Amino acid sequence: MNLIHFTLLTIICVLSLSIQAQTPQSISYQAVARNNTGTLISNRNVGLRFSIHTNSSSGTVVYQETQQKTTNAFGLFTANIGLGTPTIGLFNSINWENGSKFLQVEIDTTGGTTYTDMGTQQLLSVPYALNAANGNWNKNGNSIYNSNSGNVGIGTINPDSSAALEIKSTEKGFLMPRMTSQQREAIVNPAPGLMIFNTDNNCIEMRTPSNWVSFCSTVCTPQSTIAFAGNDIITNASPLNISANTPVFGTGTWSIIAGTGGTIASPGSPSTTFTGAGVGYILRWTIKTICDSSYDDVIIRKPCPTNFSDCNGNPVDGCEINFLNDVLNCGTCGFACTFPNGIGACSSGLCMLAACNTGFFNLDGNIVNGCEYACTFQSSTDLPDDSFTDANCDGIDGNASQAIFVATTGSDLNSGTKTSPKKTISAAITSAVSTSKTQVLISAGTYNEKITLSNGISLYGGYNSATNWSRSPSNVVTVNSTFTSGGRAFGMEANNISTATTVEYLTIVTANNTNAGGNNYGVYCNNATALTIRNCSITASSGGNGTAGISGTNGGSGTNGASGAAGSCDGDGAGAAGGSGGTSPCNRTGGAGGAGGSTTGASTGTAGINGSVGSGSTAGGNGGAAGDPGGSGTTGLNGVAGSNGGNGAGGNSGTITANHWLTAPGSNGTAGGNGAGGGGGGGGGAQSGGIFINSGFGNGGGGGGAGGCGATSGTSGTGGGGSFGVFLLNSTGATLLNNTIISGNGGNGGSAGNGASGGTGGNGGAGGQTCISEVGAGGNGGTGGTGGNSGAGGGGAGGPSFGVYRSSSTITLTGNTILFGTGGTGGTSVGNAGTTGQSSATF
Repeated sequence: MNLIHFTLLTIICVLSLSIQAQTPQSISYQAVARNNTGTLISNRNVGLRFSIHTNSSSGTVVYQETQQKTTNAFGLFTANIGLGTPTIGLFNSINWENGSKFLQVEIDTTGGTTYTDMGTQQLLSVPYALNAANGNWNKNGNSIYNSNSGNVGIGTINPDSSAALEIKSTEKGFLMPRMTSQQREAIVNPAPGLMIFNTDNNCIEMRTPSNWVSFCSTVCTPQSTIAFAGNDIITNASPLNISANTPVFGTGTWSIIAGTGGTIASPGSPSTTFTGAGVGYILRWTIKTICDSSYDDVIIRKPCPTNFSDCNGNPVDGCEINFLNDVLNCGTCGFACTFPNGIGACSSGLCMLAACNTGFFNLDGNIVNGCEYACTFQSSTDLPDDSFTDANCDGIDGNASQAIFVATTGSDLNSGTKTSPKKTISAAITSAVSTSKTQVLISAGTYNEKITLSNGISLYGGYNSATNWSRSPSNVVTVNSTFTSGGRAFGMEANNISTATTVEYLTIVTANNTNAGGNNYGVYCNNATALTIRNCSITASSGGNGTAGISGTNGGSGTNGASGAAGSCDGDGAGAAGGSGGTSPCNRTGGAGGAGGSTTGASTGTAGINGSVGSGSTAGGNGGAAGDPGGSGTTGLNGVAGSNGGNGAGGNSGTITANHWLTAPGSNGTAGGNGAGGGGGGGGGAQSGGIFINSGFGNGGGGGGAGGCGATSGTSGTGGGGSFGVFLLNSTGATLLNNTIISGNGGNGGSAGNGASGGTGGNGGAGGQTCISEVGAGGNGGTGGTGGNSGAGGGGAGGPSFGVYRSSSTITLTGNTILFGTGGTGGTSVGNAGTTGQSSATF
């Protein structure tokens, strides 16, 4: 870019301390802009910034403003410092009396705000004129006193409040300006009320809106005819006719007031022709007498091109304004593109907000209210913080361009912007993942859902969508979770969080877990080494109760053994059969009775058969010997009773199983043993005594009774579910800061099933008793053994309650408030009850 040089023409200041009601609050600055080769920068919009330093050229800026100007064909521009758009301070608040003042000028030749410093120079006279305007000095005594209250006194320090000017003197009079009629006519645009002393007629004269009025002892006549120069003329024609009124009294004369290169054919004729080579002129028709004069002007200029206009009413400079790009006359004369706290621009005749002043931003996109948001930019990285500072000035505490917004009034079909928020936190997390954003900003309200965190996606509560997403701890975000999975309740779950992820200003509450033995996690973390939870309230409700065990069933009873068959006094044949053994559901049968001894002839007989062994190795009775009479069989042995079962152990504490807490159940009781079957009775011996004795076969032995069955055992109760405010597994590096963490009660352990009674053994069958004076009696069968009683199950352990549970996780807990409930009661048992669950703030 070429360097720019200013050729300073003048800095105009009102230095005069003459009689004025008020000094203008501005400094006129005029300069010519040239590039570094000396070429004029002509007909170009330029952006200007003026800064006033105090005490030195590098001193504090007490005032700064910006302006937009257009150089003319000669590179000239004029600016009134004090009438621009302030960016620092107020012009009328500058203390000109205190310290030297230095003016710094900066320019952007493209009309923008990228300024080049053109240097700084000391203001030598300006402060004193403006200081006078501020009333910071008085000039009294015999000269002028400015009371700074709208009036001026000469010769008095107390001018009358009704007078703008009061002159008081007992020695001198008031002398107004003295001039001839010709000199009077040379006054340009005399204001109504202007007074002079006319030396031609020695009269005081005053100007009215249309002519001069004379104040003399006699009326001056004739007074001039009121002049009328005709209507303004817009034309490209030259020469052209001009026509004024013909004077009745006085002499009329045409003159050129403004414009160069023009000629009037007959200046003294009301109707004549005018030839001009310029773009515009002001011609004056003046009618005057010795008493007074009257004049009227006609403006002659060429037609304006499209989108150009003569906004200043001066035909000499032509159509000086381009409506398409003039920031002070955009689209029409006088329509300035100004915006509160912003810099305007004009493009194609439409006003635009080009830029905001330092420290202001247009957040709502509405240019009517300009840059409505005041903010001090601190950093482009804006993470939500506890001071709720908008560091990057995007209107929120956080980075709106990196955020998905959530409000209860939103919809999950929305895009997730401030004006189109999501309805659920879960949908916002999903959207953040798919759009590579890192923040989810949540408006106050209640969200009925379970949260599953995603790596690197942070959740920030405390916002209020109804107040343009302002942030405060009073904007409570509540997450109510009734979610369960695998029988476990979760409020928030964080798995494999290895990238910095923050959760803050959320209230997380879970419902009681009604699933049997189910745990309740306010926040569950596994491998969440980069997770930070701060300024949150986390409440886990109660864990589920354990299930009860089932009582054992009684053992089945054994049946009785059958009686032995009858023998014969004189019969000849096989011995009587023994009785069958009793039976039971558990196959503990009694032994069969032995058969009686047999006879095979008049003099021959055999001994009885031994009884069979009962189930469980119970021996049967011996058979009786043959003889006269035959011997009796012996009774079988009774079966042994079954052993009693033992009680199961009660549950105690718990373990981490499959990455979750598992409260210990009780142990099942053991079953009772089966009783042994009774032995069968021995058979009676046959009668045997030679040829003179009638032989008979022996009686059969009775069957043994069956053994009773052992009872089945009582089963154990299961453990109660635990309640964990925050559960941390393999999460060293996680941070908990300034949270309130509460765990509920652990679930009660399940009660155990009771033991049962063993079945009774069957009675032994009776041995045969026929003709026992000649043949042997059968032995009785043995009684079956009783089944053993079973043991009761153990009660399940009560679930624990831990505010914060840490397993393979080393973290500090300073700054948190941690509360906890009670551990669940252990399950009851007639044998061994479960233990009460543990409870503490931390584990």
